[in-house]
Amino acid sequence: GSGLVSAALFASAATSSAFAGFLFYLAPLPICLAGLGWGGMAALFSALSGTVVIAAALGPATAAVYAISIAVPAALLTHLALLSRPAATPQGQVMGATEWYPAGRLVGWAALMAGALAALVHDGVAGRPEHVVPPASKAALL
Repeated sequence: GSGLVSAALFASAATSSAFAGFLFYLAPLPICLAGLGWGGMAALFSALSGTVVIAAALGPATAAVYAISIAVPAALLTHLALLSRPAATPQGQVMGATEWYPAGRLVGWAALMAGALAALVHDGVAGRPEHVVPPASKAALL
């Protein structure tokens, strides 16, 4: 269910309407909600099912873009957000509280994934022949 909704939100970018951009940015939300509600395996299953739906509807290249830019980051961040352990004192005694994965590290992981995605996009655009990307556009991107 949530993978299908995420795939539909991702595919909405093809409609070229003003509202499509807003829907596109909501594409990771169903995966995150499934993961936070039912666990990391639900997020992984949603990511995989969304990728399969995109592959069947729009082709394997578009499915790869969906998986790299939407599905994997959402599933991974959801998994990390759910990591916890019992809190312990400096002497090693377990207390009743629970320590969750630090929010700052979640932000760090999100930044690393965004940077890696930007590097992939840059290499994909900068490495294309001039007949695909005009030299003026290539110079502006570099």
